[in-house]
Amino acid sequence: MRVLAFDTSASIGSVAVVDDSGPIGEVFFTVTRARSEETMAICGHLLGDLGFKLRDMNGIGVGVGPGSFTGVRIAVTMAKTLSYMLKIPLAGVLTLDALAHAMRFWPGVICPMIAARRRQVYAASYTSYDCLDLSEPGGERPGTGKGRRPSQPAIVDVDVVIEDMAGLGEDVLFTGDGAARYRAEIEGAFARAGKRARAHVALGIQAAVHASSIAEIARCRIEAGDVDDPFTLAPFYLRKSGAELVWEQRSMRSV
Repeated sequence: MRVLAFDTSASIGSVAVVDDSGPIGEVFFTVTRARSEETMAICGHLLGDLGFKLRDMNGIGVGVGPGSFTGVRIAVTMAKTLSYMLKIPLAGVLTLDALAHAMRFWPGVICPMIAARRRQVYAASYTSYDCLDLSEPGGERPGTGKGRRPSQPAIVDVDVVIEDMAGLGEDVLFTGDGAARYRAEIEGAFARAGKRARAHVALGIQAAVHASSIAEIARCRIEAGDVDDPFTLAPFYLRKSGAELVWEQRSMRSV
């Protein structure tokens, strides 16, 4: 099975193609408002470089968030359109799951963190992650791999996440742009904990959401028959957008 996947939920976006042997091509790019709207063209360039056309794809994977409201919305809309037009299955993947999947070599706790506003992050914790749809805490679905997400995705004050992880008393691998942003706080908290546990922080492209991970998770789900409806798939938002908050405030003033 050949799957095309993409993500524009953070400052670094990516597009990838995977098949049964694993990733066969991936491109990273800086996400701007204009660039996120050009994701389809970037997909076309990657497919062309690999000698494929859209009709050669057997499935679509997309990062559904949490992350940038605009970036997630554009990517999800594009994925739904491609799935419908090409008549191929679609699987939406949480960006936190994709971040954890990219670090699946790590034998212990993985804590992906995506930066939000006001010193908050979108975060969850994982152990022994491997290509698994973790829709329930600690849950597994037959045929999709092995893994655990002890905590559900949430938007939390970064200090709370860091102190919780430091309190585990074991090495933790942090990834995502939130981990890079708060690296000093993470390392300081683990030093203060004094439990011989160490914090390991992924940086640069290593800490980005990899479309190849989204594609591999999507492939596992599609092969297991766990697909999303292109008419109803929606972005995964953990809080209201700025536009929604402004609308609510204006509505309250008019009452």
